[in-house]
Amino acid sequence: MITHCAESLVGSINGEPAFWGEDSIGLFQANRDGGLGRGHSREALMDPRYNTRVVLAETARLGDRFDALLRAGATIPQLTAGFTLWVERPADPERRAIERAEMIASWFPQLARSQAYRWGT
Repeated sequence: MITHCAESLVGSINGEPAFWGEDSIGLFQANRDGGLGRGHSREALMDPRYNTRVVLAETARLGDRFDALLRAGATIPQLTAGFTLWVERPADPERRAIERAEMIASWFPQLARSQAYRWGT
């Protein structure tokens, strides 16, 4: 959940579409030019409930990837990088993933090296 919160905060600081100079819309800045927002209307993506459902559906679809990270002992910054690469899919994804991971590590230094846990563990 921290990963989703970090992404929504970074993606929505000013509430404007195209925050990163892309056609990225809504709460999670779903990129309509080749990212998560492809095939969705601008109006639909501006609805925070719709935008969140799109992100959660994609996260669930990729659940095995996140489970593999968790089984490997991933940290919150590593999960944030995975979310950026696999779900958000911004332009220049590797650089953005590193930026997001470093950002979350600086916001929550006590969690930066802590292993994340799966539900029920």
